[in-house]
Amino acid sequence: MKAIKLAYGQTITAQVAVEPGVYPLGGDKAGPVLTITLSDAFLDLSGVALIGVHHEPHRFKGVGILLKGCKGLRLSGVTAARYHRGIVLEDCEDVTLVDCHADHNGCHRFYSTEEKYDKRDFLNIFEYKVWSKYGAGIYLSRCKRCTIHRASACNQLNGIILDQCDECLVQGCECTDNLGWGVRLYRSSHNRIVGNDLSHCISGETPHYSVGNDSTGICICHACHFNVIADNDLRYGGDGFFLTADLGTEQSNDNLIIGAQSGSQRILDACRRGHSVADVVYAVRLTRQHGLTPVVDFIFGLPGECEEDERATLELIHELADLGASIRGHTFTPLPQTPFAGAPAGRVSPKVRAVLGQLHREGRVTGLWWRQER
Repeated sequence: MKAIKLAYGQTITAQVAVEPGVYPLGGDKAGPVLTITLSDAFLDLSGVALIGVHHEPHRFKGVGILLKGCKGLRLSGVTAARYHRGIVLEDCEDVTLVDCHADHNGCHRFYSTEEKYDKRDFLNIFEYKVWSKYGAGIYLSRCKRCTIHRASACNQLNGIILDQCDECLVQGCECTDNLGWGVRLYRSSHNRIVGNDLSHCISGETPHYSVGNDSTGICICHACHFNVIADNDLRYGGDGFFLTADLGTEQSNDNLIIGAQSGSQRILDACRRGHSVADVVYAVRLTRQHGLTPVVDFIFGLPGECEEDERATLELIHELADLGASIRGHTFTPLPQTPFAGAPAGRVSPKVRAVLGQLHREGRVTGLWWRQER
C-alpha cells in the first residue's frame, strides 16, 4: 500500500498508510486538521506528528485529530501538538488509542504574575458551557467502551477529559504538569481510571503565593456513577482527587474508598502509611457527614502482625461499621516497590477468620480475603 501525505482538512474513510514525518498544519483555524471516520480497522500512525503553527498556548485553535463515529478502530503512535485540543473522539464505540501523544495543546491566558495573584485564573469546574470549551490533550465526548492506553497528555491546561462517556478505560497514561486537570469525568459512569501518572497538575503557585485554582489530578463532577479509580499517582497537585455532586436533582458517586489497612498504629508505621488510626476514624466521620458511604479497606496477615495488632484491627472495624462504613477485607499480597515487597504472602489466623465470617454473615464486612491466601 502506497503511503500518502497528509494535508489540512483531510478525511480518512478507508484503510491507508500515512508517510511518517512532521506535518506543520493548522492550529490557527477552528476546524480539525485530520478527521477519521474509519471503523473496524487498525491505523498505525507511528512517526506521524501534526504540529500547529502557533507557539503561544492561548492562541492555539482547532483540533489536531478528530475521530468521529468510529467503531472498532485501533489508532496508534500519532502525535498532535499546539492545537486547542490534540485528539478528540466524538460518538465513538470500542475505539482504542495506544501510544498516542497529545502534549503541549491549548491553555487559555492566565493573568496572575509571580508577585500578584489574579482570581480570574480560578478554573470553572461547575458550568458546562464554560469548562467544556477548555483546551485538552485528549477529549472524549459521548463515547462508549473506548480505551486510552499508554497515552501522554502533558504540559497544557487539561490532560484527558471524559464528557458523557461510559465503560471506558484510561490506563497507563501520563497526564502530568498540566495547569488544570489530569483526568476529568463529567456525566460518565462505569469507567476505569487505572495506573496513570496524574501528578504535578497545579497552577497558581509561586514563591509569593499558593492557590490551587481547583486544579487536580482527578476531577469527577455531576452524575458520575460506579467508576473505578485505582493505582494513580496524584501527588503534588492543587488537589489529588476532587469529587463533587450536583445537589440539585442528581447525585454523583455515592461512596468514597478509604485505605485504612490496619487498626494497629504499629503496623501502620511499619507500612509507612503516613496516617494514624485516628485519621481513619476522622475520615469516616467526615465522609458520613457529607452524605457519602465510606468504603474502608483492611488487610489481614500483614508481615509482623501479632495477636494484639489483630485485636486492634477488629476493634476498629466494629467502630467504623457502627459509624456507617462499609468494610472490605483483603489478605496481604506482596507488591513491588512497597516496604513489604519481599515478604511472604499473608495468612489469616483462625481467630480473625471466625470473626470476619460472622461479620460477613451480618453484612458488615465484604471482600474475598478467604480466596486471596496463597
